Amino acid sequence: MRWTYQQAGRVDQTISWAQFSVRVTKSTGAAILGAIMFVQLAALPASADIGACAEVKPPRNDVQALSRAGFAFDGIVIGGRTVLDPSMGEEVLVSPLRFELVRNVKGDASAYGRSLPSGKVVVTVWDAQYANHRLRSRVRHDEGPDKVIPDELAAKLGQQWRIYGLSGFGNWTATTCLGSHPIAVSNTRTGSKPTTSNPLIWWLVIVAGVGSLLGISWRVMRSRRTRGEKRPSVNTLP
Repeated sequence: MRWTYQQAGRVDQTISWAQFSVRVTKSTGAAILGAIMFVQLAALPASADIGACAEVKPPRNDVQALSRAGFAFDGIVIGGRTVLDPSMGEEVLVSPLRFELVRNVKGDASAYGRSLPSGKVVVTVWDAQYANHRLRSRVRHDEGPDKVIPDELAAKLGQQWRIYGLSGFGNWTATTCLGSHPIAVSNTRTGSKPTTSNPLIWWLVIVAGVGSLLGISWRVMRSRRTRGEKRPSVNTLP
């Protein structure tokens, strides 16, 4: 069987069924491959795609962030490389960052970290910006950079973060394509005493205290008055 087709700007051509099948197979295979590459880039399902992080929009919410991440956890920043953040005018910690595991969110983060004799788990992660081998090599040889790289994860000691990560030749994360972000730090975790900043509560405490004092004073005065009324009168003899 032979098929006839027409290409733009060309005369009709006749090909055999075998040639037609080969061309269709190649076209279909290319389309499927292209679709797979597109899905990988959009969803970041593997650590090999961390280098494409800059081309991917941040996740819309935590649900989408979880679907992109290979693992996720809540952790407290306990170490990292100290650099200057020009926008804040102060020093911060950047990759490689070390987190003390607080809670697993997806998977078991202890599989991506190391356990200490105390039982605590420490997970080290790199920001996607350092997927560049030369940049990562500079860091490992203590050759900078000495300032925060735009969009990289920069944290402070003691901060608690939700980390969405990918693993492969190290642990990777990002505030951009993966959506890692800081969360509230527990006061009891940092050892500081809980504080109350709501002025309404303080006013209620003051009013309750004043009311209590007034109540006590009123009861004392009433008690004295009652005792005076019950005291018997003394009659003097003529």
